[in-house]
Amino acid sequence: RGVSFDTMLGAYILDSSRSSYEIGDIAFDHLLLEMPGVTREDERTDSVEILCNEAEVIYRLKQPIEDKLKADGEYTLYKEVELPLAAVLADMELTGVAIDFQQLEALSITIDEEVKDVERQIYDLAGQEFNIGSPRQLQTILFEKLGLTAGKKTKTGYSTSAAALEQLAVDNPIVELILRYRELTKIKSTYADSLPKLINSRTGRVHTSLNQAVTATGRLSSSD
Repeated sequence: RGVSFDTMLGAYILDSSRSSYEIGDIAFDHLLLEMPGVTREDERTDSVEILCNEAEVIYRLKQPIEDKLKADGEYTLYKEVELPLAAVLADMELTGVAIDFQQLEALSITIDEEVKDVERQIYDLAGQEFNIGSPRQLQTILFEKLGLTAGKKTKTGYSTSAAALEQLAVDNPIVELILRYRELTKIKSTYADSLPKLINSRTGRVHTSLNQAVTATGRLSSSD
């Protein structure tokens, strides 16, 4: 409440291709100002002084960023969409996302059973057991033992990336199974097994960080 200007959002709209919007970088871009302890190292600058410098720079950045937004015809987007959206996203982060723990637990068990089945089929077609998650062992099985036509070669051997394997999957059942194995294990590790561990014990929900100034397309991304 009470926020009338946001340095990061203004800089993001002016240039959405950046990878980050650190205050020191924005200060240098718009004010040609190097901040002690931020854009240049200065052992004499303590944390309190750095915070004071940042507050001063944010105040000084307001006018030039607003002027550029208006000159580019982006000020309405900033004022009526992005700035109000920040408050909405803050509410969403604080509220959190409800997670069905029991459903995810059941999903994890189901996926685990399917992974074991796919794993067994892969071993049968390969004629031996091996570490399916190891690119080196996968290269040995697919391109040396089974003699499949190799795709792009990297410094560590022939590529076993998803794109490379998808080209081989049409004519080779073992490759199709390997892609399925990767898909299942990723769903299990990234969602079914991980999300329940992130549930806040007090709220019973998952609280993420919604990043408003990351993608050039304007979509949100989520982290932590």
